[in-house]
Amino acid sequence: RRRTTALLDNFSWGKTDLPDRLGALVLAARALHDTAVVYGTPFISGKDSLNNEYSVGGKTIRIPHTLLVSALSVIEDVTRTVTMDLKGPGHGLYLLGRTADELGGSHYYLLLGETGARVPRVRPEEAVAVFDALEGALEEGLAASCHDLSEGGLAAALAEMAFAGDVGVEADLAAVPRAEGCDRDDVLLFSESQSRFLVEVRPEHRAAFEERVRGIPAARIGETTAGDRLRIRGLSGAPVVDESLEDLREAHQAPLRW
Repeated sequence: RRRTTALLDNFSWGKTDLPDRLGALVLAARALHDTAVVYGTPFISGKDSLNNEYSVGGKTIRIPHTLLVSALSVIEDVTRTVTMDLKGPGHGLYLLGRTADELGGSHYYLLLGETGARVPRVRPEEAVAVFDALEGALEEGLAASCHDLSEGGLAAALAEMAFAGDVGVEADLAAVPRAEGCDRDDVLLFSESQSRFLVEVRPEHRAAFEERVRGIPAARIGETTAGDRLRIRGLSGAPVVDESLEDLREAHQAPLRW
């Protein structure tokens, strides 16, 4: 719950007596402050690991600026918590939060050997509204499952939910809440825009859930099926993804087999 959440920060940085390293550290600290104020979530502790940088053979080696934020919260009723695996066929799938053309730094671009200039922006005011609506839905028992959209974007989240529960999915990119100009299938599939969630909703909870998320970017983008495939239609209505859950599971697990 956002209102009972406390935060801890952990900075791992390069040599902070150099102006660019110190400047980046200051900006990161300011961003933490500004976001925490909007969220209403105080930082109660933290640590730092600075000066992770050395020179050898005329070459400077330093770690990337890395910031880890941990959150601690109170869950008053643990029976209201949900997992990310889909629970059964015939349920609605809702996407909460707006998708923007933000492929910069994404896993999709990593596979393509690109970097990109449009990195995901944090929009705290929009995020608070999404968090509060989702929190209310969870407290009222309206969500059968829920998964954040992060690495890999919508496509990865749908795949993970589907093969985790052995439940098929039919989804439609045309229904995705999106920013103006976000009009490519690959952007909608793999953008890593912040503060987005997929929620599975049983038919008997549909009306109450839709009322709960009224006023935020949210839409029903598909449904669960009794099949064993993940199918996604593109903006034109043509299929852009049609994969078996077993193949998706294998693609996910294979890199972990050392």
